[in-house]
Amino acid sequence: MIKIQTTLLLILLSLSVAGQRQVISTAGEFNRNSEGSLSWTLGELTISTWSSSETMLTQGFQQSNLVVSTRVEPAAGSVFRAIAYPNPVRERMSVEVDNWSKTTLYLELYDMNGRLLHKQQVQSNPSRLDFGGHPAGEYILRVKKAGKLIQSFKIIKR
Repeated sequence: MIKIQTTLLLILLSLSVAGQRQVISTAGEFNRNSEGSLSWTLGELTISTWSSSETMLTQGFQQSNLVVSTRVEPAAGSVFRAIAYPNPVRERMSVEVDNWSKTTLYLELYDMNGRLLHKQQVQSNPSRLDFGGHPAGEYILRVKKAGKLIQSFKIIKR
């Protein structure tokens, strides 16, 4: 009987909290400085997911497959747009360039210290990059034409 009452209480609590902007947890903290903010919770009682045709929002921090990737927009006036996938990468990555017609383009892979790790000319579309010899971490991939940056990506290697 106590289990049923506890379950009903939790259901009612989650319904009443769903429209409010608060977190019910056993512990947590929020800190902010000039660089950004960090918040954490421990033991959240409720989480919710809302989705539309374009966006999905999940409240809660216990999300095991959260992936964040960054892409820099192409240079102004550039006729080229590139996409790099999959990101995060394990072994091989593909880089596709729109409007590529054997124009001389280069792919440059940098570590987070700015060291050039690999450079290759785009020979096919999509091009393949081998990440097998690189340790897990974050990298910067740059697509260049005649030494000028076309597009840049933050790549995560798992």
